[in-house]
Amino acid sequence: VRIFDQVVDAENLDYIQTTFNFGELCRQLTWVDEAERIFELVYDVWERVLGGDHPNVGLVLNSLAIINKDKENFDVAEEFYLSAEKIWMTSLGEEHPNLSLVWNNLGDLYDVQGRYEEAEKFYQGSIGHRIKYLGEDHPDTKTTVDSYERMLDKMKAEGNSTD
Repeated sequence: VRIFDQVVDAENLDYIQTTFNFGELCRQLTWVDEAERIFELVYDVWERVLGGDHPNVGLVLNSLAIINKDKENFDVAEEFYLSAEKIWMTSLGEEHPNLSLVWNNLGDLYDVQGRYEEAEKFYQGSIGHRIKYLGEDHPDTKTTVDSYERMLDKMKAEGNSTD
């Protein structure tokens, strides 16, 4: 991770993208503290160099939100997800697949907190968006459908079914 501190200082956008990718690898390997530190550095550079409304800023905010959700910092995660959604809606438009991603992630966030009505709204939005723009058989569509169905099963088991 130390080598990436030098890369971030360079503010070379190719290096910053590589640094972000390394942060994603760290996150997937559950090296959460390292990933969070890398994402914070990347966020600082991308916001300063590209501007706070750039899609890449939304991308790193989404990654920071995932980490905060996993650490059960739910309020922080929600703030990051909603900021990413706003950036992507403004900069990429309502047809872009990143919106489906953040809506799925908001569904996951609300689901884990037992906020099922809110989760359902975001899961349904993500599913509809993904079917429209990616297709019914796309792996991302199937992932969101699976998450939504798991939530519905959990709600039913808890006696909270919307049926």
